[in-house]
Amino acid sequence: MVARFVATWDRVSWEPREFIDIGDGVLDVVDLYAWNRQSDIALRQQVAHVFRFSGDEIVRVEYYFAGKQEALEAVGLSE
Repeated sequence: MVARFVATWDRVSWEPREFIDIGDGVLDVVDLYAWNRQSDIALRQQVAHVFRFSGDEIVRVEYYFAGKQEALEAVGLSE
């Protein structure tokens, strides 16, 4: 899914905004910037990821394109 999204855009960058410890992982909130290949259209969207760990290894990454609140709810937290 992410590879398909990135392939659609000419340039994609992520700027970290916040990191939240959720016990067995980390929830990060980033600003996503993307520029379209065929036009001057630029996208800016807040996105959240949940990285799950086993020991020192990342074993799962979950993407929340609706942003921080969606990710918090998914891990059983609220703002």
